[in-house]
Amino acid sequence: MGSTDVADRPALASNPKYIFFTDFDGTITLQDTNDYMTDHIGFGAELRKKGNADVLHGHRTFRDSFKEMMDSIRTTSFEDCIALLKANIKLDSHFQAFFDWADKANVPIVILSGGMEPVIRGLLSNWLGEEAVRRRLQIVSNNVEAREPGVKDLYKDAGGWQLVYHDDSPFGHDKSIEIRKYSRNSADGSVTPANERPVIFYAGDGVSDLSAARETDLMFAKAGKDLVQYCKRENVPFTEFDDFGDISRVVEDIVDGRTTLESVLSKGA
Repeated sequence: MGSTDVADRPALASNPKYIFFTDFDGTITLQDTNDYMTDHIGFGAELRKKGNADVLHGHRTFRDSFKEMMDSIRTTSFEDCIALLKANIKLDSHFQAFFDWADKANVPIVILSGGMEPVIRGLLSNWLGEEAVRRRLQIVSNNVEAREPGVKDLYKDAGGWQLVYHDDSPFGHDKSIEIRKYSRNSADGSVTPANERPVIFYAGDGVSDLSAARETDLMFAKAGKDLVQYCKRENVPFTEFDDFGDISRVVEDIVDGRTTLESVLSKGA
């Protein structure tokens, strides 16, 4: 493996047989940080839910809907947003154990999020420790920038920040782009044979995960959430989960050889 491969695909650095990609909001966390901010300091739950429904049914792009949500938060500093989230957002109680197991089992965890990197890193560092997050997680997400040239401090100035997207896709962050670095040949985009690459897992819950739905070997979709509706409608195979305890049992059994990927896929949802 050349150095370019590792630079472009850092999850391959330890030559793993499995890679675990996961959404952040509502998947690793019990609540969605962006929904929470929109509902409490933005334009509210009613407009937010309508926007999500429009995306799910193809009436709007996630890019436009999410930007509208974040732009509705106009009077709160980014620093205060993070403080609000630290006080109110909870980590899935089973994620810490999975995080520790994955490190020992050489299963890299890559967070693919439609949210904002400083929020994700700040919350995870608060829960798991800054050094552990830096060393053991890769985060690929959107970011933030100053709303206007005159903003002195985008973190401290009220309303001084705005969302900046990861890419130019209709999603703002098309999660399939990162996954395809590991599952497809860079030269022609053809699918890499399964025996020539790691097995790819993905866990998600909502409309920001739609682009990832067809790109993985095993898709975990959170019970009762929009991703389940999408997978059923589009006939995308998935395994339903309630929390990371469910995910851990399946992934650990596959990695440790107690069951096979094919067996899990045959059970479906």
